[in-house]
Amino acid sequence: MAMLHNIALTAESWFDRLTASDEDDAVTLDPYMGYTTSEAAVLRGRVLAITATSDLKTLISRQGTVGARVMSFLTNDAGGVEIECGSHKTTSDEEGYFRLEVPHEVVQDGTVDVTVPRTGETFELEVASSSPSASRMVISDIDDTVIKTGAWQKLQNFWRTMTTGVDQREVFQDTVDLIRRRMDGGNPVFYVSSSPWNLHDYLGQVFKAGGVPKGPMFLKDFGIDDAKFIKTSHGNHKGERIDELLDAHPGLGVTLIGDTGQHDGQVYLDAIKRHPERIREVFLRQAGSLSAEDQSIADEIRATGVIFYSGERFGDDL
Repeated sequence: MAMLHNIALTAESWFDRLTASDEDDAVTLDPYMGYTTSEAAVLRGRVLAITATSDLKTLISRQGTVGARVMSFLTNDAGGVEIECGSHKTTSDEEGYFRLEVPHEVVQDGTVDVTVPRTGETFELEVASSSPSASRMVISDIDDTVIKTGAWQKLQNFWRTMTTGVDQREVFQDTVDLIRRRMDGGNPVFYVSSSPWNLHDYLGQVFKAGGVPKGPMFLKDFGIDDAKFIKTSHGNHKGERIDELLDAHPGLGVTLIGDTGQHDGQVYLDAIKRHPERIREVFLRQAGSLSAEDQSIADEIRATGVIFYSGERFGDDL
């Protein structure tokens, strides 16, 4: 693993030098759907530099699905770029990500404009506002929960993601229906996944084609630095995002939807232990064969008194 880390770090350093941007480069925003908390609206996205290498990216991406997927990972991140929304400001971090809190009233019809002073360009960001009538929120995984990927089989998942077009991806209709039922009454949905942020746009297209309810995505930063190969582990990433969402919506109960292929059961059991009064339901799709550990975790979840279901599909009675 150490050797792989060093190779990856060297490769990223080489690519960063090749595509390095300066203050004269134009930038664009990769917008992520924001959300509201009890105190503010949270705007999110990533700043990307537009350099000469972008022409090469466009050329390669036109060669087919594999090229498009590869190019989604070769981003020209633009750190230190100021983002403004009225009098509210923030600056993108070293990998281009930004997060900006603004008053609720700034959001009009689910959108808000932000400006990049460096270029004077304005971008529209989408914000999902929780309804005052909401009584719960839905937090769902993506891989093998909403979209069939075989994520527990790493090579198969990688190949499917790199070679499959949007219209060829299989969306689990029973999960879509379950999410929609839990959203009745204005309840919001959020998607927490270990898929990389580079697939954000691709996943959004798959969701749209498959009729999956829209909601803010919380994906994973696979950035590489001197100290670590990836930023956080699968469990830590999901657990931290779940905690973040619960803190942002203190009055709502929670339905957790996931699968057994990537240890969602353990992540959700840990969340129940941290928030025993908040987690109301846990639904797990059986992905692959169940281990003795899976069975043990299922028994522990049931013992907490939380409504629990695990099976190959989610029936209409759930």
